[in-house]
Amino acid sequence: MYILTGVKEADALARVVAETTGAAIKEAIEGASGIPAAQATMGDARKVEADLVKAGIIATQKYLASLRGDQTEVGPTEIDSTEISMIPRYEAQLAAGNGMINMSEEPVELLTFPSTWLSRLDVAAKDACLLAVIGSSMEPTLYDGDLVLINQSRRTIRNGRIYAFNDIDGTSRIKRLDVIRGAAITIRSDANPLLVEQRLGEEMNVVSGGIIGEVVWAAHTLTDGN
Repeated sequence: MYILTGVKEADALARVVAETTGAAIKEAIEGASGIPAAQATMGDARKVEADLVKAGIIATQKYLASLRGDQTEVGPTEIDSTEISMIPRYEAQLAAGNGMINMSEEPVELLTFPSTWLSRLDVAAKDACLLAVIGSSMEPTLYDGDLVLINQSRRTIRNGRIYAFNDIDGTSRIKRLDVIRGAAITIRSDANPLLVEQRLGEEMNVVSGGIIGEVVWAAHTLTDGN
């Protein structure tokens, strides 16, 4: 296996992958949709998800082969489109007073996940989305800036689970929810589990009807990039 030996090689790899993949993505979108890539939407890109992934893999293979002095032509990597799923990431953030999330807007990007991995989580790609956490109220489970995978098909509250939801004031939040049947919905933060909010009466219906989905996975960044 070839190992990059320094920052210069890694930087060069990043540049060539970006350049090569960009051209391949443009060609793939135009070929599949029949419209100019500049006019393509995220929906068009999802139709050619396998091509997008292959482009990045082939670009990486070609560059690593050039570093080794290998002149062998790198052919297409066999990837079954059923093996990968593209999950939309939205710009909206959870837990801050930034207004209600509009899931009808175009996502800012599509991230690739193995379909088998999603299956193990019992998540269908069509029901999944990615959103960012803002604030520290769910530490140490979720941190500010974490990316969370939400299963939008799970909108019935199961006690103790973490949900993204639209609250009574129109803000989108991420908290642990519990249902006291016929009485209240309780809202808890992991940073201070003894501090419990309650939604009573009609407020219960607002919260239960505003469930975006259950949080089933999170990604945490260990550095700030500096």
